[in-house]
Amino acid sequence: MIEHRGSVLVVDGDIAFLLVMAQELARKGISLIPSTSVREARSVLQKLNPTIDILIVNCRITGVCGLASEMRRRVTGLDVVAIVSGNRQCAACRRLLTFVAKDIERPEARGIQNWGRLIDNWLAAKRRIAVVPDPQPKN
Repeated sequence: MIEHRGSVLVVDGDIAFLLVMAQELARKGISLIPSTSVREARSVLQKLNPTIDILIVNCRITGVCGLASEMRRRVTGLDVVAIVSGNRQCAACRRLLTFVAKDIERPEARGIQNWGRLIDNWLAAKRRIAVVPDPQPKN
């Protein structure tokens, strides 16, 4: 059985991308919560109240900057990744972003594997930071 390593909420209208990414992350013990719209993402968050470690938003989806802003206020240490294409650069929420990625045309195996490694590395780094001992001895 694979150890659960974290959860990622992805808001992207490309169903194929969501499905292939979910498979890749599942192999690594990472849960992907797929959503094709901000309304759907809010509904899932309200109904399931999942712990989210990383939010990935496609800038082509209307309202993702507002969702990212709300979630950053509610979730301490949330990493927000924006997928941009063309001239859509998420200028409204750039200050909230941990990383910006270029949109991929089709979910090809190498691109999805790269996403999987990147997400796995982020989650591993977050776990290491969370368990760093306090360097100041307590008296």
